Amino acid sequence: SEKRAIIDASKGLLAEYAKVYGPVVVFKSLWEKTGLKRIMERFAKESNCEFDLVSTIFALVLKKGQMGFCLCLRRLSLLTPMK
Repeated sequence: SEKRAIIDASKGLLAEYAKVYGPVVVFKSLWEKTGLKRIMERFAKESNCEFDLVSTIFALVLKKGQMGFCLCLRRLSLLTPMK
């Protein structure tokens, strides 16, 4: 099928870089300016993890923040009368 052909064709694709947009840019700036990145790097160094712990924590906190933001928007849309 066409769908299967597209999936098969995409199997060797790899992004060499990615651009960051929207809330991610804002949160990354806050992450660095508040010193959270340095604090997490210090803890990560002591943990001897075999993966990038700082990036993992960043992604988890970002996701949690985005979920909260979406909930706020949903609540606001429920409270705001539609015209």
